[in-house]
Amino acid sequence: MILKRGSEQIWLTVGVAHTSTDNAQEMMIREGFQGVRPVDMAYQRGEGIGDVSFVYSSPAPEVVKRLVTFARNNVMCRVCDKTDDGATTVDIPQLARDLDAKIQQGADLTPAQFEAQRPAVGEFATAKASLHLREALDSTTLKVTVTDPQGGALRKIVTTTGKLNIDTSVEPTVLRPTNGAGTFTVELLAVNPFLQYQTATTTVTVVDP
Repeated sequence: MILKRGSEQIWLTVGVAHTSTDNAQEMMIREGFQGVRPVDMAYQRGEGIGDVSFVYSSPAPEVVKRLVTFARNNVMCRVCDKTDDGATTVDIPQLARDLDAKIQQGADLTPAQFEAQRPAVGEFATAKASLHLREALDSTTLKVTVTDPQGGALRKIVTTTGKLNIDTSVEPTVLRPTNGAGTFTVELLAVNPFLQYQTATTTVTVVDP
């Protein structure tokens, strides 16, 4: 994400490794120094940030002025000053420490416990299996049942790979054919406040008799 205040810009990258802390540290090395030229690798180990961290100050400010990249548990973060004119007034190392503190406040979950907290899709299907392309106003509704084990509000996003009109302004969501026949996939993406997500798919067939 890009954080902006006036002309100041801070670029923030957060990555989560799903298997081990070693993967987070590998991700830190692979992703943490993007935009840093090898000739400018004037970095040093960070103090009091993450399990392992590097702090970078560039002699070529047009590339990257200041950067902190670190790994804590299975999370990597990259905080970078990308202000075009002069340096930001934000304390980049302190911002990294604040992020590190937030990560440490999170629950210490096993992979299985983490997976159990994802949204659960009970039902995702169309009310009708087929639609008629040449019938005026032919449509079907979507039957969607999703719950969050943590009781949080869910954001539900419906997309399609086919030629369908999706009307999410009404409840339940309505699907209508546009200008093509065939069997099309409809996908649901359900996201909870912790950005844990679950997906589900269904199909609808548009016939052109």
